[in-house]
Amino acid sequence: MSPIQAALAAIEALEPGKKPVYAQIARNYGVPASTLSERHRGVSSSRATKASNAEVAFSHQSPLSGNTSRPAISEDLSDWLTPHLHTRGYRS
Repeated sequence: MSPIQAALAAIEALEPGKKPVYAQIARNYGVPASTLSERHRGVSSSRATKASNAEVAFSHQSPLSGNTSRPAISEDLSDWLTPHLHTRGYRS
């Protein structure tokens, strides 16, 4: 169990209704108080969770996944970028 997971478990073990003192718990487990607070409140997640979520999101948008509900990202970028470049004097 990582230190942040142990600190979160300590918060969950508090008596119901008792407000956690994030700074004290964070100090006891050697983790940043801001990270502990955000994780406990569900404001942020671990890098692994973010990577997993990004992988799932990308797989739904990737032209290789067989999803044809939206054009490839490069086409979206091209559609957006072309008029902006033309207004600045760039021509293809």
